Amino acid sequence: MSSLTANHSLKRVMPARQANHHSYILPRELWQYEENALYKYIARWSYLRQEYICCDDVAANFGISVRQATNILSMIHRRYSNVFSCRVKRIKAGKGNVVKTHLLVTEIKQTVRKKMRKDVECKSRSQPDLQFKQLRDAFLSCKPLNQRRADA
Repeated sequence: MSSLTANHSLKRVMPARQANHHSYILPRELWQYEENALYKYIARWSYLRQEYICCDDVAANFGISVRQATNILSMIHRRYSNVFSCRVKRIKAGKGNVVKTHLLVTEIKQTVRKKMRKDVECKSRSQPDLQFKQLRDAFLSCKPLNQRRADA
């Protein structure tokens, strides 16, 4: 019984954030970090290990499917290349023409999200914006040429 609790204390299961997502296991190296997405944990894990990782490594350590791990690795180096600097290796593995992508995160860039303030934008209209608005209103309020001739 004690060995069962000892094994359970080595794992930290993170709950799913959406109904169509699954929970995952967080490796011990990442317990001190507070990320809000699985792909960020995986990128940080690669950065901390300083070695190439593939979908099989991610699936085994995070308790997710190989397909999901493959999609996340692809997402890290394609969609989030502005946040993570990566090196990518493609290696033939196993029988046939199976090519696996191996990823090494070399840098995690800190990005700051800026919230736009709508109230400031509306109050500070520039002169060309006002001129455009006046021109648009004048154009829309004019009667078409054929209606003017019918009225006369």
